Amino acid sequence: MYTYSDVGVSFLLLFISVICCQMLRSVSRLLIPPEYQQYSSEAISTFQLVVGFMEGDIILELLGPWGYATFLFFLVISFILTFDGAADPGNTFFNYLMGNIDGGTALCRVVFQVIGGQFAYPWVRALWRAEMSTPHANQVPFMDSICPSCLQVPLMYGAMAELLATFTYSFVLALDVVGGKLERYVDAGTQVVIIMIGYTWTGMMFNPALAAALTFNCRDHPFYEHVAVYWLGPLAGVLIHSILIKSAIEHGHIDDSFTVKKKLYEMSHKIVSSKSIYSCSLKTAKKDD
Repeated sequence: MYTYSDVGVSFLLLFISVICCQMLRSVSRLLIPPEYQQYSSEAISTFQLVVGFMEGDIILELLGPWGYATFLFFLVISFILTFDGAADPGNTFFNYLMGNIDGGTALCRVVFQVIGGQFAYPWVRALWRAEMSTPHANQVPFMDSICPSCLQVPLMYGAMAELLATFTYSFVLALDVVGGKLERYVDAGTQVVIIMIGYTWTGMMFNPALAAALTFNCRDHPFYEHVAVYWLGPLAGVLIHSILIKSAIEHGHIDDSFTVKKKLYEMSHKIVSSKSIYSCSLKTAKKDD
């Protein structure tokens, strides 16, 4: 049975993490040369992404699926308002395919996204070990054990689920149904719906950096399975989406390819591909230290 104080602790820890990330962003802008700030932005944003969804596991335990869905919606909105990086290799891959960035830049961004996600786990573990609430204290013993695999379906089905989730999300955003500031709510709502539909299959992350932070090296989850489901699946979805966009440009269904490419590039920095681990890491933790 949850108490308001337990929920309040989760929001407090999340607030502390967001403030620390904002401070890191300010410091990085002062100390890091402008041409390299994109990489620090990716690391910090991915760090914040993983921290947010790890704290979301406590909310899931306290408030159940619908409470978690509500939390997730506002969490994604907070990401959109604070992130200055894509925090998703899928977005980076898309920008590479559309010719907005070169291969070296894309690879460096992905590396820093993965690194940022890896730093989130020890940060959350340190916060939870403060045992500011009973739910957090109860999770501490599990954080030093090896997590079970999130994949609850055969490998091929899991990869297809991640592919379809990524493609659906990208396609809905590319439609630009509402535009303007309302687009952030479409983004958040789309993610919540997709996650709620498919969380029991793969954890429905459709973000390789998030998956690398939370499922890599889990029990009964070999390396090839992780790559096939959580990397090749989402990236294949991005590839299909980019092919459709390019085809629409070439056949004149989209008038100005430069404008479209510019809009999609800007969208990939405003709209964060942040995903949920929903039920995977609840009761368990990450890696064997």
